[in-house]
Amino acid sequence: MHVDFDSLNETARVWVYQSSRGFSPEELLQLNPVLENFTNQWQSHGASVDASYKILLNQFIILGVNDNGPSVGGCSIDSSVHFIQEIEKKFEVSLLNKSDMAFESKGEIIVLPFNKVKEAITENTLGKEDFYFNNSITEFHQIAGDWKQKLENSWVAKYF
Repeated sequence: MHVDFDSLNETARVWVYQSSRGFSPEELLQLNPVLENFTNQWQSHGASVDASYKILLNQFIILGVNDNGPSVGGCSIDSSVHFIQEIEKKFEVSLLNKSDMAFESKGEIIVLPFNKVKEAITENTLGKEDFYFNNSITEFHQIAGDWKQKLENSWVAKYF
């Protein structure tokens, strides 16, 4: 059952899917109802789960499930990955490439392959005051504190 994203409890499970590019306003109009429909029908072992989504910065899709209901695992997680793959095809984006890292510099999102991060710092494309998006977070409360990190406070700091 779809619930309001901000009503998810602090320990709700979340999955962050970073897009290879930002979604256009027209794409967002198409994407929002598709995401709401998925979270409305998402089930675990035949039982409806309290699920939601949020699109942040027009580039990150976050799916969330409250942890006080049916546990989400195995087949239900597989169904969400298949759903994300459908979005990839429909919008011609990559959402599952874990080797791409996202950064914010001067208000702009930059997506770089992992092996290009050090080079971007050396060439001053990224600086200590810029931000890294830690898409490995797993709980709702981490969105506010651990998701967007200053580079100087992240794993990237070793390159400065």
